Amino acid sequence: EGSAQITELQAGVEAFKLFAMELLNVVVDSKYVYGALLPLEFAFIKRLNNKELFNLFVESAQLCNARTEKCFVMHVRSHSNLPGTITEGNAIADRLTATAHLPNALQQAKIMHEFFHNNAKSLMKLFDITLHQATDIVRMNHRIIESKVAPLPQTITAVPRGLCPNEIWHSDLTHVPEFGRLKYIHLSINTFSSFVVATAHTGEKAQDVPSHFLCPTAILGIPKTIKTDNGLGYVSTSLKQFFKEWGIQHVTGIPHSPMGQSTVKSMQRTLKGMIKKQ
Repeated sequence: EGSAQITELQAGVEAFKLFAMELLNVVVDSKYVYGALLPLEFAFIKRLNNKELFNLFVESAQLCNARTEKCFVMHVRSHSNLPGTITEGNAIADRLTATAHLPNALQQAKIMHEFFHNNAKSLMKLFDITLHQATDIVRMNHRIIESKVAPLPQTITAVPRGLCPNEIWHSDLTHVPEFGRLKYIHLSINTFSSFVVATAHTGEKAQDVPSHFLCPTAILGIPKTIKTDNGLGYVSTSLKQFFKEWGIQHVTGIPHSPMGQSTVKSMQRTLKGMIKKQ
């Protein structure tokens, strides 16, 4: 039912309300609003199927007829570079409406892909983001992991846990030589539900860590905080940029203090035991 034209007409009605007893100049860059408001004083309004639009026309007509002071409606071309107070004021209004309640380009791309499943190149062109960022969005939304392994048992530790889903994750790396080239097992655990996601990679470098995090975020959603140790893969500049883009807070433990990662270390031992039993 709603549209940009209805929103613009609503703004015109609000102007009539705010300045009901004053001289008023209404400058609009919408031909629809200009054509609707200009003949409104003497117009006959027929009933419309769109109730919201019909009510706006009736309300604006009533406000217009109730005015005691004159009102002038003027149309100006949008995005004009001509000098003058009118075009300058219209440019200010454009900037304010363009930035109101809109997420950044990366967030807009995520929302767009969630609804329309655009490919990476179209997201890159539409929102002026890098191909790597667009590919991460597509991979996170389309990665499906099927697991038939029994759920891992919960462990009781002194390490603080999240009080709600996706509040705190713990992540670490372990090695399983039996997997050959894919012996580097990256593991993340949701400390609220003890849900564990483990992925096998060919390395433990900076490019392997974000690739792992795309898997649990595709399953569980985006966490607020991820806690890791101070390994080279976890303190890299590329991972910092990854966390910044996805709005994740990264916390590292105290160096040379394994107790800070006791939860994920315990899960690693449990996971290795289950693998050996297969």
